[in-house]
Amino acid sequence: MNNIYDLKKTGEIIQKRRKQLHLSLEALAKTCFTTRQTVSKWEKGTGEMTFEQASILCNALGCDMGHLLGEYPELTRQASDICKQTGLSESAVTTLLEWKSSEDRRKFYPDYLSRILDADEAEYMFGCIAEYLTYHRLERDAFDNNDRDFAMELQSMQMARLWSISKDFSNIVEMKLSADEYREEDESNGKA
Repeated sequence: MNNIYDLKKTGEIIQKRRKQLHLSLEALAKTCFTTRQTVSKWEKGTGEMTFEQASILCNALGCDMGHLLGEYPELTRQASDICKQTGLSESAVTTLLEWKSSEDRRKFYPDYLSRILDADEAEYMFGCIAEYLTYHRLERDAFDNNDRDFAMELQSMQMARLWSISKDFSNIVEMKLSADEYREEDESNGKA
């Protein structure tokens, strides 16, 4: 590929992803129709690859070319763009994308996540979750600092808040889904 990319950085990406996938050098080499020594050179940043080899490697590692060449940290351009727009982690985006594409999910839970996130109360719910997580972090820090009384007080506050969040969330979901079902029923009856 005529050195249009940083060999060292690409090598680090290859090695990190190979290890994430629990692949040996031999297994990756076999999948890429090359030798263990060639993959080792790629990982060390001392060997170049052809475009065809890079394409096969991307397929084997489950990533886009842009990730392999260090253009973006996420495995795919789609995940990268969503992470930038939302501030979500790659793991969260991957979970959402997998959930969205799941045949079972579409069959049993059609667009529920979108409906809930579209609700006016979604921002409130995210605020409640952030508040709960703050209590949790403070509680953990208090235990780490051997401040048991404060930790127990925080734990009590955290449990009360969790109950309240759970109740609020249930009410919001029920109201949102019920409202959407009535709206859909009206539309199907021509009352829109």
